[in-house]
Amino acid sequence: MSRTQSRPRISIVTPSFNQGDYLEQTICSVLDQNYADLEYILIDGGSTDRSVEIIKRYERHFKYWVSEPDRGQTHAINKGFRYATGDIFAYLNSDDLYEPNILDTVAQHYSDSGVSNRFWKAYVVKTFNQGGQIDTVFPDEDCSLPTWLSTSFGLLQPGVFWSREMHHQVGGFDEELHYVFDRNFFMQLLKLGYTYTTSQSIVAARYRIHENAKTQKHNDRFQREYGECDRAFIKSFPISKRISLSRAATRSKAWGRITNSSRTGIGRRDRILNLALAALCHPRVICSPRFWNVVRHLPNPEHQS
Repeated sequence: MSRTQSRPRISIVTPSFNQGDYLEQTICSVLDQNYADLEYILIDGGSTDRSVEIIKRYERHFKYWVSEPDRGQTHAINKGFRYATGDIFAYLNSDDLYEPNILDTVAQHYSDSGVSNRFWKAYVVKTFNQGGQIDTVFPDEDCSLPTWLSTSFGLLQPGVFWSREMHHQVGGFDEELHYVFDRNFFMQLLKLGYTYTTSQSIVAARYRIHENAKTQKHNDRFQREYGECDRAFIKSFPISKRISLSRAATRSKAWGRITNSSRTGIGRRDRILNLALAALCHPRVICSPRFWNVVRHLPNPEHQS
């Protein structure tokens, strides 16, 4: 099947380090797509578990793979994309999974977009742990920077695909960042004037939550880098824009905390904390029906509408 006659080439990079418990499932979720022009690249950081044994089992299906020490996840992903020649880029961590046939869907959306060099698409992602599904995360349809500077997810990375041209224009991922490099990458795209589109009805991937996941294991470091990244991003603008963006971000953070308080699975204590911080951050939220709806349902959050 010719690339020019039919489907775009899709390059997927998987970074991995000692993820032998999950790696084979991840690999199979990519290869079982049976996508005609898939370029799959796997960068292992010199694992000492059974990861290399698993990789060798599938090595004929990789465009490139290596197992050697690296400078961390961000470096591994950038290293992988140096071998990528696809029209569409994405990366899938070695504990996450693609849903069946999603690459065909992405390719069709790419072909239908009419602006291939600006293709940036986000899909729904389901989170799960060993007990089963936890939540369904929908991509935020608001591409504005103030929304991105709120406490909401924005886009959950396993469900996001973008063009090669955009990737190279940003220059890949910032290797000084270890936890929020994907968030920073997406904000840089927004700063350059790119906007994404979303599919709210299509599930692209499953995001695994487990105790050894980096953001779970080192949540304090994640939160610190999150704040530092956002502050540095705001400072990158001229001072006039910086002031308005900071104000808008402050409002957005408050509303983001109200939204987080409305989610299922959030405990009563965390709901109260979110409400208090939202009110301190932007007191006008106290006048909103959304604020009082959360307050009203604090005793029985599962009944919240």
